[in-house]
Amino acid sequence: MKEETQARNICDVSHSDCMSCSVNGKLMCTFKIKDTIYFILPILSAWITLIVGIAFGFAIGIIDLPFLIIFSIGYIGYLIFFFQVWENKMLCSHCPYYAFEDDTYVKCYANYGIHKAWKYNPAPMTISEKVQFLIGITLFAGIPLILFLIFGLYVYFGVSLVLTIVW
Repeated sequence: MKEETQARNICDVSHSDCMSCSVNGKLMCTFKIKDTIYFILPILSAWITLIVGIAFGFAIGIIDLPFLIIFSIGYIGYLIFFFQVWENKMLCSHCPYYAFEDDTYVKCYANYGIHKAWKYNPAPMTISEKVQFLIGITLFAGIPLILFLIFGLYVYFGVSLVLTIVW
């Protein structure tokens, strides 16, 4: 239980001293379940929109079965690669939550539970890492948007675009 608390609270001062802390506003030292919910809700909403939009396109005959299978396998494969390898290296490995050597999984508000595939790197992200991360996020959010445009599912495109912007 103590390790769990430590992994979620990377700060060693009391919460009453947060306002005078030098990293206040620059680093989320503690998090609660509501922080995870606020972060994940738009993403889950976008994924639900993607699934419903693809199912609708398939049901009315706009999207055929071979494309549906190939797209689903490809996009799910990309998501696994993105979260477990790409984002893990470019972004997560720099985070203080990644520094706990006893943990083999990240315990932060955004990517709780992903496997630590890389060594902790306390240095700031390089320009190359920032660019690569932006490319990864663009693909992550852009692929469903492009799919909806190609198949003329404009309502789903609009909903997904709004949810992506909110996120």
